[in-house]
Amino acid sequence: MSDQSGVWLAMFHRERLPSLDDVAREFRTLKNIDVVKTDQQTLVATVHDALTGNAADITVGLNLESHVVLESDEFASEHAGERPDRDDIARMDARFELVWDLEYSDETYNPLLFMAEILHKMCGAVTFDTLTGQFIFDE
Repeated sequence: MSDQSGVWLAMFHRERLPSLDDVAREFRTLKNIDVVKTDQQTLVATVHDALTGNAADITVGLNLESHVVLESDEFASEHAGERPDRDDIARMDARFELVWDLEYSDETYNPLLFMAEILHKMCGAVTFDTLTGQFIFDE
């Protein structure tokens, strides 16, 4: 296990907050993934990669702290460029934080994309990759 983590931030407006149970249920529809709710704000999705034979965890934590909107504003102003949803991103005050061990990026990349898509459909989440400084999908 490496000591470096990848982090994607799936930012959204708090009034669209889905229940963690609903998020877990949707994630469980993904192929080769087991999902466990570890507490009221955290899920662990274990990806079982048939190609490598590895199992890799993606921790999904809900963050509703007051600094979230300040960071959303920062990400929007520094990284959103000409995105039409730039002002909307700047006001997002909640997020799911998807964290994984970078050693298992090959195993986790596709499931992360599917999770980001699910969160977008469920709550309008816009996902930002903190390593690359880029948004995952164009608006």
